[in-house]
Amino acid sequence: MTDDPIKKIFDSYTPELSPDADFMAALRRRLDTVEELRAELAAERRRSRRALVWATLAGMVAGAVLMTLLPSLAALCTIPAPYTTAAGWLLTAAGASLASLASFDYVRGRVAR
Repeated sequence: MTDDPIKKIFDSYTPELSPDADFMAALRRRLDTVEELRAELAAERRRSRRALVWATLAGMVAGAVLMTLLPSLAALCTIPAPYTTAAGWLLTAAGASLASLASFDYVRGRVAR
C-alpha cells in the first residue's frame, strides 16, 4: 500500500537551512523591532494619560468658574425665568466640555511634537 516513488522523493529531500548566524541576526532584528514598538506604545499611553489629566482639570476649573458666574450670566439672559436655570446648566456643561476638549487637543498636540 505504500507508494515507493513518493517515499523516495520525501526521503531524498534535504532542505537547505540558513546558517545559524543569519537566522539569529534576523531574529534579533525582529525582536528589536518588537521592543521599539512596545516602547512607542508605552510612551503613547503616557502622553494620552497626561493629556487626559489636564483635560479633566481644565473641565473642572471651567465648570467651577462658570457655576460661580451662573447667577450673573442668568441675569444677562433674556430667557423666561423657568428656563434660566436649565440654560445656565447647559451653558456650564458646554463650557466645561469645550474647555476639556480644547485642553486635551492642546496638550496632546504639544506633547506629540
